[in-house]
Amino acid sequence: MGINGFYKFLAQHAPKSVQRVKITELKGAVVAIDASLAIYQWYAVGQSRGIMHNGKVSNHIQGMFLRTSYLLEQNITPIYVFDGVPPDSKQLTLTARRATRRVHIHHGAFNECKELLTLMGVSYLVAEADAEAKCAQLTIDGYCDYVMSRDSDSLVFGARGLIKDINLNTNYAEVISLADVLNELKLTMEQFVDLCVLIGSDYNRGIMSPMKALRAVRETTVDKLKLTDADMKAVVDTREVFTKKYNHSDVITSDAAPDELMKFLTKFGIGESKICLGLQRMGIKK
Repeated sequence: MGINGFYKFLAQHAPKSVQRVKITELKGAVVAIDASLAIYQWYAVGQSRGIMHNGKVSNHIQGMFLRTSYLLEQNITPIYVFDGVPPDSKQLTLTARRATRRVHIHHGAFNECKELLTLMGVSYLVAEADAEAKCAQLTIDGYCDYVMSRDSDSLVFGARGLIKDINLNTNYAEVISLADVLNELKLTMEQFVDLCVLIGSDYNRGIMSPMKALRAVRETTVDKLKLTDADMKAVVDTREVFTKKYNHSDVITSDAAPDELMKFLTKFGIGESKICLGLQRMGIKK
């Protein structure tokens, strides 16, 4: 998901922008998390491994509870961002994904996760459009320090920093700095957006290879390239998606409710040992 072959391209042409850091170095950070993407990943694992309760997948609850409590233990503050209505240009991608997916999230799973976050006292919001765009804007506006996502689109939306992966076993994270990406590629933000649009994204098909696109944006403007009318329209439309700014969304906050949280987790078949681990990470003694 995201820009076609982006991380391989980055490893070749901007390797210093990707850093492996200890989780402790992120202490005090506020991170925006694309909730829908995270929930899908947890749900997919649950479905493949048969993590069920009363005939329904429950790993989205267990995954969100344990991952969120781990972040809180590390003094990292998460803000989950749920998708609103995606732009028209992404509908084709979403339709194609639904046709090929073997994972179908049951009705109500996202609301279940919102209820879980409420009981944990963790903030969340619903974006006007794509969650990844809103996550990036939260870093631009200074509300968050990083976006936590495996989706490279976050950088094209302008996320100042991207936590691509956190390994709970090694306690290390892979962090990408947008400023370092631009510096190593010797591009302005506007050129970087055009580069990614030419390579191809969730919002448009690729028009040229990464190397050809890099040479093109360094040597001229996209408007001067010999593109078909259809490709030029796709470039203009996708560029607008990546650069559009949205109004501030209301952040939903609450105080943790330990007793209700325990009942909620038990209802989904989460084991006592995992509940105790999560509560301990949150600093709640039970």
